[in-house]
Amino acid sequence: MNNWETALFTSAATLIGGTILFGISEFIKVLVLIPLQKFREHVQLTLDRIDFYANLITNYFPSRLSAEDRQTINQIRADLRSAATGLSSTYTSIMLKRLLTKLHIIPSSENIEKAYSG
Repeated sequence: MNNWETALFTSAATLIGGTILFGISEFIKVLVLIPLQKFREHVQLTLDRIDFYANLITNYFPSRLSAEDRQTINQIRADLRSAATGLSSTYTSIMLKRLLTKLHIIPSSENIEKAYSG
């Protein structure tokens, strides 16, 4: 092969290799990174709601609850339940959970189940 053929072969191989690499990176981005980012956002939302309601959660309510206290408790319960549901649903959309769990990037499914059911 002369220099012209070598240059043409090299450019074609580079173009094909770059296209394959781009396809693989987009595949990983769509199946792993975007769901992982959404999961992290829901973790932050859940922590934000817990911090927001921390004072009310740790307050001791009287043994006889007023209608306002019941409404407050129901509102807190609904908000935390909504956050836990979002956490669980975004966790199921993440691919390669075993690998990410072993790398301690995401929590185990048992911990997510505890947060969801609690």
